[in-house]
Amino acid sequence: MNQSGSVQRLVLNAESTEWAIMYPLPNDPCDNYGYCGANSICRNSHPICMCLQGFTLRSQEEWEVFNTTGGCVRRTLLVCHGGEGFSQLQGVKLPDMLEFSLNKSMNLEECRLKCLMNCSCTAYANSDISGVASGCICGLGI
Repeated sequence: MNQSGSVQRLVLNAESTEWAIMYPLPNDPCDNYGYCGANSICRNSHPICMCLQGFTLRSQEEWEVFNTTGGCVRRTLLVCHGGEGFSQLQGVKLPDMLEFSLNKSMNLEECRLKCLMNCSCTAYANSDISGVASGCICGLGI
């Protein structure tokens, strides 16, 4: 295990007597839960962590030393039902959600409207993407 908490399988290069990484586990640093902290996105590019639109770094000093676990905070206070909406993110893994609601019969627009009516709703997505995108999963903030 390395200093970042990732497991690595190493092999000794006999010609140079140096260790080489065969493969790390997980392969994707974004698979480490909470790697970028709250209200941020983890990407396979540089910088790996980025605040979502409308949010700013909780601690610039921590991010400068690559401790991104503190995440991001809102730039302005949330005004529920004050015209705020959602930013569309594509090609991302859904976060682990401790609390969510699920409705298998809604389409995505109905899902969006339902989520906008609930001040605790932090995100929404289709719950079934195996065929025709359908269903509704709403992530609820704690």
